[in-house]
Amino acid sequence: MQKWITKASIAQAAGVSPSAVSLVLNGRPHTLAPATAEKIRETAKRMGYWDAPNVSVKIVALIAQERQFFDSVADVFQRVARAATREFEEHDYHILTCFLAAANGGEPRLPRVLREGGVDGFLAVVPVPWGYGLLRDAVERLEMKAVTALRSHDETDLMGWVTTDERAAAAEAVERVVALGHTRVALTSALCSQSPVAAVRLAAYREALESHGIDVPEKWIADGDWMQEEGRRAVKELLSAGGGGGEPPTVIICANDWHALGAMEAARQKGMSVPGDLSVVGYDAVEFAMERAEPSLATVAQDFEGVGRASAQALMDWIEGRTDGAPTKLIPASFTDGDSLGPPRE
Repeated sequence: MQKWITKASIAQAAGVSPSAVSLVLNGRPHTLAPATAEKIRETAKRMGYWDAPNVSVKIVALIAQERQFFDSVADVFQRVARAATREFEEHDYHILTCFLAAANGGEPRLPRVLREGGVDGFLAVVPVPWGYGLLRDAVERLEMKAVTALRSHDETDLMGWVTTDERAAAAEAVERVVALGHTRVALTSALCSQSPVAAVRLAAYREALESHGIDVPEKWIADGDWMQEEGRRAVKELLSAGGGGGEPPTVIICANDWHALGAMEAARQKGMSVPGDLSVVGYDAVEFAMERAEPSLATVAQDFEGVGRASAQALMDWIEGRTDGAPTKLIPASFTDGDSLGPPRE
C-alpha cells in the first residue's frame, strides 16, 4: 500500500518547514537557498511524492490578529478558528496558524507566510482594517486564494468571505422589540473602532427599524469601542441627554453584548430598572457576558462555529476547483430571549 505522503512528512524528513516544502513543490523556490530547495526535491523524490497516486498535500494558513485571538473574555475569534481548524483536519488539510500584530514601534509585523506564500490558501479571522489591508495586499501579490471569516464584501473581489447575515439578524431582533410595543428606540454602535462590521450592523438595524416606520434620531445613537466600559460611557451620555425635552427611549439595541452590559450598568446608576424603565438588547451571545448579565440578556446569537466551518469549506471548495471565483456565504443567526427585554412602561 502506498504510504500517505504529505508536505508535513516531507518537511520532517528534510528537516525544514512545511511552507518551505510547499514553495518548492508549487514551483516557487526562489526565496529559499538553492541547497535547501535541492534537499527538498531529493527528499520528495526519495519518498515517492511524484509517483504517488491521488496524494493530498494541501496546506492552508489560518491568519488571526494576536490581540483579539488571545482575548480570554471575548472568545469570538477563537470559536471561529477552532471550528475552521476541525473542518480542515477532517479533510486532511494541514494548518499553519499565523498572527498579525503591531510591533513596539507601531509597524505591523507580517508572518513569513504572508511575505513568501508557500501554502494553498489563507483563511483570515482579521477584524480591523489595517490587518485586513495587509492580508489583501499579500493575497494580490502572491496570487493566493483567501477567505475571510466574519467580514463581508471585499470590494476588490480578490477574497471570498463568510459571515453572519446581519440584515436578517437585525430584522428578527427589531421584530421582537416592535412586537412588544416599543417605538422609541436608541442604538449603540462601534463606528469609532473603524470596524466594517460596526457600520454594517448599524445600517442593518436602522433599515429594519425604518421598515416599521421608526426613525432613530442621531442623538439616540451612542458610539463607543466594543468594550463594556465604552458602552457604559456612551449609554450614560445618551441617557443624560434624554429626549431633548421629549420622551426618552424605552429600549436600547446594542452593537454587542458588552455594550448591553454597559447599558444596564448605566441605567442602574441613574436609578432605572431593566426592563421596567429601559429594555436592553445585545448582540453575539458571548458566554462570558451572558453569565454576568443581570437580568438575563436578550441578544442576537451568532453561529460562530457555523461561520468557522463554512469558511473552511468555502476555501477548500475554491482550492479544489469546486467553485469559480471568490466564494461568499451568509450564515443565519438566531434571537435568544432574555429578561432584559420587556414591554415599555405605560
